[in-house]
Amino acid sequence: IALTLIEKGYCDEAVKVAEKISSFGLRDEVLRKVAIAYIENGKIDKALSLVEKIKTETDLEKIAMKLIEIKKYREALKVAEKIKSRAIKEEILIAIINALLVELEK
Repeated sequence: IALTLIEKGYCDEAVKVAEKISSFGLRDEVLRKVAIAYIENGKIDKALSLVEKIKTETDLEKIAMKLIEIKKYREALKVAEKIKSRAIKEEILIAIINALLVELEK
């Protein structure tokens, strides 16, 4: 149900459905998809508010990478702060550095 809501653009409703999912992994996956939909629609603040509810680090990583893709580096760093895994944090930091280097070359 939540995924259909996301596809149709009803992200706020999808969050309400996701919060009722008892499986943490599945809930986090749905919240990640909503956060990415928010990012794609320019609602960065709403996406970042969802980050607070997500515990799965791979889902947080995907959100950070999406933010880097649209050049929201500070926001990606905020997401990275929530991640405990050093390897995942390093991947995000390297992606930010690489993106900034590409921008400097322009």
